[in-house]
Amino acid sequence: MKITIWSDFVCPFCYIGTTNLKNALEKFEHSDEVDIEYKSYELDPNAAHVPGETYVETLAAKKGVSAAEMRTSFSQVEKMAKEAGLDFNFDIVKEANTMDAHRIFQYAAGEGKGIDF
Repeated sequence: MKITIWSDFVCPFCYIGTTNLKNALEKFEHSDEVDIEYKSYELDPNAAHVPGETYVETLAAKKGVSAAEMRTSFSQVEKMAKEAGLDFNFDIVKEANTMDAHRIFQYAAGEGKGIDF
Protein backbone atom coordinates (compact mmCIF):
# COMPACT_ATOMS: atom_id res chain seq x y z
CA MET A 1 0.00 0.00 0.00
CA LYS A 2 1.26 3.46 -0.82
CA ILE A 3 0.42 6.45 1.35
CA THR A 4 1.15 9.91 0.00
CA ILE A 5 1.46 12.70 2.55
CA TRP A 6 1.33 16.35 1.48
CA SER A 7 2.92 18.33 4.26
CA ASP A 8 4.55 21.58 5.33
CA PHE A 9 7.18 21.62 8.05
CA VAL A 10 5.37 24.36 9.98
CA CYS A 11 1.96 22.68 9.94
CA PRO A 12 1.15 21.35 13.40
CA PHE A 13 -1.68 19.20 12.04
CA CYS A 14 0.70 17.59 9.53
CA TYR A 15 3.11 16.70 12.32
CA ILE A 16 0.34 15.37 14.56
CA GLY A 17 -1.18 13.35 11.70
CA THR A 18 2.17 11.90 10.66
CA THR A 19 2.91 10.95 14.27
CA ASN A 20 -0.49 9.26 14.61
CA LEU A 21 0.16 7.39 11.36
CA LYS A 22 3.59 6.27 12.57
CA ASN A 23 2.06 5.07 15.86
CA ALA A 24 -0.66 3.18 13.98
CA LEU A 25 1.85 1.56 11.63
CA GLU A 26 3.84 0.28 14.62
CA LYS A 27 0.78 -1.80 15.54
CA PHE A 28 -0.09 -2.83 11.95
CA GLU A 29 1.07 -6.34 11.11
CA HIS A 30 1.60 -5.47 7.44
CA SER A 31 3.49 -2.22 8.03
CA ASP A 32 6.45 -3.59 6.05
CA GLU A 33 4.17 -3.47 2.99
CA VAL A 34 3.41 0.24 3.42
CA ASP A 35 5.33 2.77 1.34
CA ILE A 36 5.20 6.38 2.56
CA GLU A 37 5.77 9.15 0.02
CA TYR A 38 6.17 12.75 1.19
CA LYS A 39 5.14 15.62 -1.05
CA SER A 40 6.02 19.20 -0.24
CA TYR A 41 3.22 21.67 0.30
CA GLU A 42 3.95 25.25 1.23
CA LEU A 43 1.11 26.51 3.42
CA ASP A 44 1.99 30.17 3.08
CA PRO A 45 4.40 31.18 0.31
CA ASN A 46 4.34 34.75 1.66
CA ALA A 47 5.29 33.81 5.22
CA ALA A 48 8.13 35.84 6.68
CA HIS A 49 9.53 36.32 10.16
CA VAL A 50 8.71 39.70 11.66
CA PRO A 51 11.23 40.51 14.41
CA GLY A 52 9.57 41.48 17.68
CA GLU A 53 6.21 39.93 16.74
CA THR A 54 5.05 36.72 18.39
CA TYR A 55 3.54 33.88 16.41
CA VAL A 56 0.25 34.47 18.25
CA GLU A 57 0.22 38.07 17.02
CA THR A 58 1.24 37.10 13.47
CA LEU A 59 -1.36 34.38 13.04
CA ALA A 60 -4.13 36.33 14.82
CA ALA A 61 -3.61 39.19 12.36
CA LYS A 62 -3.64 36.81 9.37
CA LYS A 63 -6.80 35.07 10.57
CA GLY A 64 -8.55 38.26 11.65
CA VAL A 65 -9.07 37.10 15.24
CA SER A 66 -7.91 38.37 18.61
CA ALA A 67 -4.71 37.18 20.26
CA ALA A 68 -6.87 35.59 22.98
CA GLU A 69 -8.82 33.59 20.39
CA MET A 70 -5.56 32.51 18.78
CA ARG A 71 -4.17 31.37 22.16
CA THR A 72 -7.35 29.31 22.69
CA SER A 73 -6.87 27.68 19.28
CA PHE A 74 -3.21 26.99 20.05
CA SER A 75 -4.14 25.45 23.36
CA GLN A 76 -6.48 23.03 21.55
CA VAL A 77 -3.73 22.11 19.09
CA GLU A 78 -1.26 21.62 21.95
CA LYS A 79 -3.76 19.23 23.56
CA MET A 80 -4.09 17.25 20.30
CA ALA A 81 -0.30 17.11 20.07
CA LYS A 82 0.03 15.83 23.63
CA GLU A 83 -2.49 13.06 22.87
CA ALA A 84 -0.20 12.00 20.00
CA GLY A 85 2.83 12.02 22.31
CA LEU A 86 4.20 15.38 21.14
CA ASP A 87 5.02 18.52 23.09
CA PHE A 88 4.17 21.77 21.27
CA ASN A 89 5.11 25.22 22.55
CA PHE A 90 3.69 27.98 20.37
CA ASP A 91 5.32 30.62 22.60
CA ILE A 92 8.67 29.98 20.91
CA VAL A 93 7.41 29.45 17.34
CA LYS A 94 8.55 31.95 14.70
CA GLU A 95 6.83 32.61 11.39
CA ALA A 96 9.06 31.50 8.51
CA ASN A 97 8.98 30.71 4.82
CA THR A 98 9.54 26.99 4.24
CA MET A 99 10.50 26.89 0.55
CA ASP A 100 14.21 26.29 1.22
CA ALA A 101 13.38 23.57 3.76
CA HIS A 102 11.25 21.81 1.13
CA ARG A 103 14.03 22.10 -1.45
CA ILE A 104 16.55 20.54 0.93
CA PHE A 105 14.11 17.80 1.96
CA GLN A 106 13.30 16.86 -1.63
CA TYR A 107 16.99 16.84 -2.53
CA ALA A 108 17.70 14.54 0.45
CA ALA A 109 14.79 12.28 -0.54
CA GLY A 110 16.27 12.02 -4.03
CA GLU A 111 19.52 10.90 -2.42
CA GLY A 112 17.74 8.15 -0.47
CA LYS A 113 17.64 10.15 2.77
CA GLY A 114 14.61 11.48 4.56
CA ILE A 115 11.99 10.43 7.05
CA ASP A 116 12.24 6.80 8.05
CA PHE A 117 9.14 5.12 9.43
